[in-house]
Amino acid sequence: AAHLGNQLAHRLPQWVLTKQLNDYGHEALVHIVAGAMRLKALDIRKSNISGDAAARLASVVLANTNIETFNGIPIKEMRTNSRTELNLNDKRIGVEGVMVVAGLMPDATSLTSLNISKNSIGGYEVDVSKDKYGRITTKFVADPSGVKAIANALGVSTSLTVADLRY
Repeated sequence: AAHLGNQLAHRLPQWVLTKQLNDYGHEALVHIVAGAMRLKALDIRKSNISGDAAARLASVVLANTNIETFNGIPIKEMRTNSRTELNLNDKRIGVEGVMVVAGLMPDATSLTSLNISKNSIGGYEVDVSKDKYGRITTKFVADPSGVKAIANALGVSTSLTVADLRY
């Protein structure tokens, strides 16, 4: 999958996924992005990733220093510490996006204002199972991993003076 990712990124350095993915799709995406060293931009805002898959994808995105934007987040500018304000209001960055922002914040020491309001950073996971009668049941389980990631990053930030996290 990593080799495939690198070959795809060589030919097409900007990817936009517009479909929701299932668990297998999330896992495949993580492996493909991990190998896509020529990837410049990735937008997966409609794929509804949360939980462990979001954490793994955020980790892979942060490890790939060639990615310049992710879900509309200006990663390159944050890495070079050239932003004082980051306004992602209503950009639908998702759980994976807020994890990337949180991962970049310790090095973004010039960042004084952050707006990630209206981004559904809480996320949810879908639990599908059968009840004792064999009927399929679906439960939506809250996923606090994005909220926890940004809370931890805010707790150690020394430069932020304004943060808007409203739902």
